[in-house]
Amino acid sequence: MGLTDRRRAIVLFGDSLTQRGWEPNGWGAALAHAYGRSCDVYNRGYGGYNTRWCRHMLPHLFPATESPLLVTVLLGTNDAALADVEPSAHVPLEEYAENLAAIVEHVKRRAARVVLISPPCMDEIGRMAHQRVKYGEKAAGRLDRTNANTARYAEAARTVAADANVPFVDLFAITRDAMAELEDASFGGMGDDGDSDDDGGSFSASVASPAAALAFPAHRSIFEDGIHFDARGQHAVFDAVMRTVGAFDDLRTALDPERLRPDWPWGPEMREGAASAWREECAAPEDAARREERARRRELEWKGGVGLGRTWRDGAMACGLGLAIGAAVGVMAGRALATTRG
Repeated sequence: MGLTDRRRAIVLFGDSLTQRGWEPNGWGAALAHAYGRSCDVYNRGYGGYNTRWCRHMLPHLFPATESPLLVTVLLGTNDAALADVEPSAHVPLEEYAENLAAIVEHVKRRAARVVLISPPCMDEIGRMAHQRVKYGEKAAGRLDRTNANTARYAEAARTVAADANVPFVDLFAITRDAMAELEDASFGGMGDDGDSDDDGGSFSASVASPAAALAFPAHRSIFEDGIHFDARGQHAVFDAVMRTVGAFDDLRTALDPERLRPDWPWGPEMREGAASAWREECAAPEDAARREERARRRELEWKGGVGLGRTWRDGAMACGLGLAIGAAVGVMAGRALATTRG
């Protein structure tokens, strides 16, 4: 069909933070726009998945027959779920690091470039408020994830990237800083000196109840539910990925959208006055179509002639064989009649 042989592939692999990157203003959609006409950007985000399940999918998603130009890996938010609140999603830290390393190594064998992205921070106040709105009286009344715990997984991702020698996007720090810019110190769990009250991030708040979360109507965030990005968060991810591409010579040479050739020439190259071999080739599409039609007819005529010859030949052979059989039968019948009369 020609749909996949002229453009390279960029694959975004991860959980719902990748899956939802195709929402309006999503970071994946923005990448697809940035690489329009030169690369196809594929969304391989699986909401709710952790590294344990994604590791199992590797042979199916990245077979030896395919070689993407770039694969981004963004996993860890679900692995970092608290074991006593979301046991099915939780993956222990050691196993997370092992799974992530295996994923990166597999993808490195398939893709020309790999970028590993850490899980982002979260908005604990916003998460509690979301629980209250979504579940009402059935809300757990406690966080299913915390910044302090997720920070450990982000640091493990950094180590995996260093060991695998692949570019690393510290999305935890990036989103933490973005939140800090939005949050007033009184909402962020910071002291008067601006330092963090815990290891999870400068804005990590300890919220005692859903009611406390609802006490902050002016709360601002880059997350829509405490975990998934709103438009500002989506832009932060896109900006971080593109800055990473620009920061590494190898990535910049291979992935700068301005340097990549389009799959077909840009429109101005096809206009009058442009020195373009493509324009010359496409100058008379009707003549080319006629030439193709004549070639097709000649091929059909040749095949038809051969088929006709075979038909006559086969018919003659069948007729001759029939006459021979008829003659043999006649001779045998004559002999039988003579024997009877004798």
